[in-house]
Amino acid sequence: MSCPDCFKGTIHVGNPKGTEETIHGLPVYVSRPAEGVTPKGLVVYLPDAFGWDFVNNRILADHYATRGEFLVYVPDLMGGKSSSTIIPNLVNHEAG
Repeated sequence: MSCPDCFKGTIHVGNPKGTEETIHGLPVYVSRPAEGVTPKGLVVYLPDAFGWDFVNNRILADHYATRGEFLVYVPDLMGGKSSSTIIPNLVNHEAG
């Protein structure tokens, strides 16, 4: 059973620090730990319905990379057909 908070969301303010690359023919957002830090491992972050280019997903990937010292891949698994980022604002407006 869901509650009203399950449908609330925000779009984070910030600038992702990673890069967009193509890996095995697939667009991927790549976030790395700080310069000079050897990654502890690889994290493949599977994005939510808002997709690989949603700022929240990229900021979270950056957080894993810098705080956890991981190399992080966020692949575009939806072929560029993710949900609109206007949805969290609409849901919050309706709930409020």
